[in-house]
Amino acid sequence: MTETDTIIDEACTSISDDTDQPAPSLSVGSVFANWEEFKTAMEAYEANAHVKLIFADTRKIETANIAYRREDAPVYDAKFKYAYARLTCKHHGKYRSKGSGKRPNQRSYKTNCPMQFILSVDRAKDIMYIRSGNFTHNHPTDEDVAKLYPENRRLSKSERQFSKILMDMKVPQKVFCERVREMSQKPLTNKDIYNLQAQLRKEMAEEEKTEVQSLLHELQDITEKDSGSEVVVNVDGNGQIQVVFFQTSYMKEAYLKFPEVCIVGETDDINSNGMILCTIMVQDGSGTFLPCAHFLLAKLDEPTMVSAFQLFKQPLNDEIFNKPCLFIIGSSNLDVAVFQNQFPNASIKLCETQILKKFKNETMNIENGSEKPRRQGQLWTLLHAMVMSKTEAEYEELRTKMQDLPFASAFNETWHQQRHLWVGSFRNKDLNYGIKTANNLVSFHEKVKGVVNSSSTVAECVKGILKMDNQMKLEANRKKLQAMMTTSVPIADNPDLEELTQLCTRYAVNFLEKELTFVTSLNVTRNEVGQIIITDAIGDKQLEDDNKCSCLFYTNFKLPCKHIFAMRKFLEKKLFDDSMIASRWRRDYQHSECKVEDIDFASSSPSGDKKKKRASTGNSVPAPPAAKKVKKITRKSSTSSQSMTRDEKYAKSTLLCRQIAGIISEVPQPQYENKIKILKALCTHWLEGSEVQLLVKSTANEEEDEESAQNGND
Repeated sequence: MTETDTIIDEACTSISDDTDQPAPSLSVGSVFANWEEFKTAMEAYEANAHVKLIFADTRKIETANIAYRREDAPVYDAKFKYAYARLTCKHHGKYRSKGSGKRPNQRSYKTNCPMQFILSVDRAKDIMYIRSGNFTHNHPTDEDVAKLYPENRRLSKSERQFSKILMDMKVPQKVFCERVREMSQKPLTNKDIYNLQAQLRKEMAEEEKTEVQSLLHELQDITEKDSGSEVVVNVDGNGQIQVVFFQTSYMKEAYLKFPEVCIVGETDDINSNGMILCTIMVQDGSGTFLPCAHFLLAKLDEPTMVSAFQLFKQPLNDEIFNKPCLFIIGSSNLDVAVFQNQFPNASIKLCETQILKKFKNETMNIENGSEKPRRQGQLWTLLHAMVMSKTEAEYEELRTKMQDLPFASAFNETWHQQRHLWVGSFRNKDLNYGIKTANNLVSFHEKVKGVVNSSSTVAECVKGILKMDNQMKLEANRKKLQAMMTTSVPIADNPDLEELTQLCTRYAVNFLEKELTFVTSLNVTRNEVGQIIITDAIGDKQLEDDNKCSCLFYTNFKLPCKHIFAMRKFLEKKLFDDSMIASRWRRDYQHSECKVEDIDFASSSPSGDKKKKRASTGNSVPAPPAAKKVKKITRKSSTSSQSMTRDEKYAKSTLLCRQIAGIISEVPQPQYENKIKILKALCTHWLEGSEVQLLVKSTANEEEDEESAQNGND
């Protein structure tokens, strides 16, 4: 049986008939008021004719309505479920092999039975009817034969549960078979009993390991591989999981480095428990979006969300949350008030794409007689312009034009009161780095659904989410490595941009390059009182500081804009300085994977002992200090014990080797040859498996050795 031939069995549960009216029969021209009425007639036909019907071809209402909505035509009512369906007898058609060879002893229910009919929906009459069909069969339709169909021998959920109880009681095989056949009243074969017991054994073995235990085992595996990760599971008094919070050290590091703009969204249908996945995502300086925290929530009520965000804030410093930031909410199911209470210093905005979709759906439901298509188009145009409006005056002007439309009253009561969350003029006041939608988070959730589904356990769900996280992490590291290992081509047409290319990430340079192209079109003058006026296509702009501007680009990105570049060029200053570039846009900040710490430790090296000996015998040599300051390269504390793959180790090592190459390439030739000699010796010892200890030689020791060498020569 193919997947397209969906069997209509116990999934189509019958509806209780409270009236004594007989169900409509199945024949050409039969009319049905809705899908439930047809289903009742179909089940009655199967019972009376002793046959099984299957869906050979269908088209759902949702799919059919897409095309009609585009044409503003009447759509199908959802009560019909299918706009088109072709139903056939179980024996309809001939067996078609999908293989290239022949397999012996193969059997098929396909006997080329001609019985089939087409079910259609008339949108104008609002009815479902049988358009055409053939209701004759070429096979026996006896009741005894119909009982032997596999679909009629299947056990219901309650019958399987009774069988599981018998299995748990370890009743004898003979008693088990008798009780199951007696309870189900179905002609079960010995093979059916064997398959049933095998399935029940597998289910019972998996149930022995509870959902919480399997989840804890998966989360424990995370902490063992990454000691810097944060993993918390909240369970209620009944043992039901309420909140699962997990955050790897890489996610935590991404949030600590780029906390200014966070995207929050949710999705469902990813596990059998019905838990909802809520994700917080940030964007790094290269324009790559990275998840920084995941929550699995039993429900989206206020107490559960508050508990989840408390877990997110607990391991982090309070100073981070006290700084102004932006949260873009990508789902209408998330309560804005929870974010405002948990992050009082943050600016909360709604996803632009979700707002437009919401308005689109609401305008589609407005009915206004024959003028409906025209009114819908006019209303949608106004709402779309409101979302994109750049000033509050523009928004109020558009709202005034909408007052004579039927949607105005509901709009004034709801959307207008929350205009600070979605109107463009309010969204553009925030530092958002050009992020106005949650589309990247939606795309990530769709990728997660590619590896998990509604039948997955919570443990499998966590494993699938981390799998997608690791893929995004590897992709981000690949981009970092590519940026560090490649050199930007000099820009001959714009030499000023070449220095920016060496300082900033490629993502930031793309924005700066566009701003520099506009500088030549600006007119810069100085008025009578000495103020600098910059004139562009929009109007005049007065700047008092050559490092700051009030334009939209500078407000959103905190990067030098065309006005700043034009003013500095007019003042004959350097086009930019390092203080004008925020740390998130700098290459060294974006690609920093290790840090240099200054630590003091007591010296026990042979050179230290030798130095002390010389100090005791000669008064001209000063005594060395008790400790020496050495620069030591260490991993960040959040990832100190993180288990890394071979590819990750290779990428990190390559970055360090490139840094070393940049240092030694700048030294004079004698020092260069000495450093290359040290590196070759280090490589040789490592190849032999020897441990190498690094001793730092101070400048005083070098001068002392040179003086001793000269005295020896004398």
